[in-house]
Amino acid sequence: MTVPNDQEHLPLFRRTLREYGESIGMEPHMLRKLEVALEEAVVNIINYSHATQIGMDISHTGTSAVSILLTDDGVPFDPTIFNSDTSRAVSERQIGGLGISLMHQISDELHYQRTNGNNQLKIIKYL
Repeated sequence: MTVPNDQEHLPLFRRTLREYGESIGMEPHMLRKLEVALEEAVVNIINYSHATQIGMDISHTGTSAVSILLTDDGVPFDPTIFNSDTSRAVSERQIGGLGISLMHQISDELHYQRTNGNNQLKIIKYL
């Protein structure tokens, strides 16, 4: 699925993941967590990437893992190396980045690559 970069498409991403997860029998609590990671990633793309479109492909490997591949044509940004210092007091922290920290906590693997002018972020959750 590929859609224009617009906030109005966020529910489509969530619904597509939910329907996919339910169709393969994902546990509801695990699916909800994965929806949060997906939403954080997509909101960051929508708000900060200057992309014109966002693509999403979901796959699974039997009963071992679900993989979400997000692709956008925005500015390069690797969330796998972004580090939000959550050990410091809120008043001392840099603004932003907590959503990326949440993505790291929820996913079992998070991979980024820049290919043919596109950002590709793969979120993997073990089942």
